[in-house]
Amino acid sequence: MGIISTLKSVLGVAGQSRERGSDPGTAVTVEREPEAASERAVKGIDAPASTTGSEPDAAEDAVEDDGEPVDAIKGIGAAYAERLAEAGIHSVSDLAAADAESLAEQIALGEGRIQGWIDRATARTD
Repeated sequence: MGIISTLKSVLGVAGQSRERGSDPGTAVTVEREPEAASERAVKGIDAPASTTGSEPDAAEDAVEDDGEPVDAIKGIGAAYAERLAEAGIHSVSDLAAADAESLAEQIALGEGRIQGWIDRATARTD
């Protein structure tokens, strides 16, 4: 008996063969977090109808009607857009009017990165 056969026998895998592409018996489930209302508003996606029957928040309406969303700027994805929204920056025009230094402190990002976004936003609004 060869060394490999002996090891397989000791480990209890002797005689078992695994076909390529066969199911190893491990199931994988991929889940994702639901988008927060603020992310949906920043992306311009209409929020689902409320189950309480109340009207949408006026702040959300202002975000949707306030022009181009900040995630239209290169380098700003959903996560950064949410952080900017928390700091009161909801549109490209808001971003163009922002101060890089104070915004960097508010959302804990580098001033250089934010200045780049502001420059791109300014170019879009001109």
